[in-house]
Amino acid sequence: MRRIGSIIFVVIFFVVCLVPGIWQDRSGWISLRNRVLRDVFQTSGTDQVVVGKDGWLYYGETSGHFTGENRLTEEELTGVLDYLEALSQYFEQQGIRFIFVCAPNKNTVYPQYMPGNFLQAPGSDAARVAAGLTARQVASPDFVEIFGKMDGQLYHQLDSHWNNRGAAVAAETVLSLAGKDVSYSHLPWEERKDFDGDLAGMLYPDGLTAKDWQVYYKQGFSYQYLSAVRTMMEMEITTKREDQTGRLLMVRDSFGSSLIPFFADAFGECRFTRQSMTKVLAETEEHDVVILEIAERNLRNLLKEELP
Repeated sequence: MRRIGSIIFVVIFFVVCLVPGIWQDRSGWISLRNRVLRDVFQTSGTDQVVVGKDGWLYYGETSGHFTGENRLTEEELTGVLDYLEALSQYFEQQGIRFIFVCAPNKNTVYPQYMPGNFLQAPGSDAARVAAGLTARQVASPDFVEIFGKMDGQLYHQLDSHWNNRGAAVAAETVLSLAGKDVSYSHLPWEERKDFDGDLAGMLYPDGLTAKDWQVYYKQGFSYQYLSAVRTMMEMEITTKREDQTGRLLMVRDSFGSSLIPFFADAFGECRFTRQSMTKVLAETEEHDVVILEIAERNLRNLLKEELP
């Protein structure tokens, strides 16, 4: 009897809520609809988010990378590698150390929580680019391999990005290539369930979503901001630490936001920008290290950049 009642509720709910134009503009009803779709049918109410197993959410745009349908073609891969090699040679000629950072898609690192109807293609664009850059002697860590050897959770369950522990592992790996001997991932830390996941926000716009776990390191940082910073997604962020040396420029996307505290603490001066490399290339001469960070899903965007 209870099962019949549940079925009747779902039928009535969909008759009311899915009629075009009635409730779609109301965040509460959209969120309720998406929760029913998730709990009853184990599916998503928006193509922006993939509902995975055990409560995991994935960014819908990365599905084609996961299945291989939207992977880089061999021609595109060659174009990306040519561009990054040209950048590396350009900076080397100026005595500037260049490091490329590709942040793997969440489903590249955690494929086991993707829905069963998504079949994973062998390899990944992140791994292909890392292998190609190694062959060309361009400094670029293979985070697919590095994360694959790590215990513990490095990405958020309800967000598309790595958590602070993943960022710490990424930061100390990159800083080692930059000649900085630091260790962050082994510092004491605690977890708090207070993080607002971007994917949960897309799926449930009413703002009543469950919080995600976040890692917080107990050691404080000593850098200072030289510009007003409201969020780590500012277009320009500059920092200074008096007792450190070296000048860093990082061109980055949203994955770079959680790297900022670690890098700012390791260099004397830092500039973090969300502008394209093409737009800031003429402004790199005053820096000792240049880092270009981009998410795996955005690798194709590098084909739009101008060669130095």
